[in-house]
Amino acid sequence: LSINNEMISEVDINNSQPLFFAVILKKELPHINGDTQKYFDLVKSGLLYEDIIRNSTIKNRKEAKEMIYKVLFGDNKRANKKVNKIFQKLYPSVFEYILEFKYEKRKSYKELSHELQKRESEFIFNNVIKEIYETYPEIVLFTVHDSILFPKSYEERVKVIFYKHFQRLIKDL
Repeated sequence: LSINNEMISEVDINNSQPLFFAVILKKELPHINGDTQKYFDLVKSGLLYEDIIRNSTIKNRKEAKEMIYKVLFGDNKRANKKVNKIFQKLYPSVFEYILEFKYEKRKSYKELSHELQKRESEFIFNNVIKEIYETYPEIVLFTVHDSILFPKSYEERVKVIFYKHFQRLIKDL
């Protein structure tokens, strides 16, 4: 792929949906215990999927990511029993809050996925992209979910903006 005949670069959020869930969790929980803090540390460092692979029967990053999507986006009471058990064993307090959020605080389990996608979109468009365009109005770029693709000549400048906003996002986790 190229933009105006220039190679592209990309920047994205590792384990984006789990990270935005951690942001929600941090604001909602009065006390943070050990497995919740472990979850926060893993999503901040982008190593959640690797932890799941190391400590479960999940074999690769693709499977770990699919598992997370099933836990965060799926109906935990009716489907995905195996992945729910794996997640619950690794992060019991986090899993408990997922169930509370989906089945006690909201009308539908689907609302969590909507909330996470909304937060991801707000972060990318209302923060990162907004500053990139304010600073470099001539830039041509495009997004794919939590990923921003742009001409390679802008790589360092875009990464500075992206990581500034990313550090703000995770500073309280």
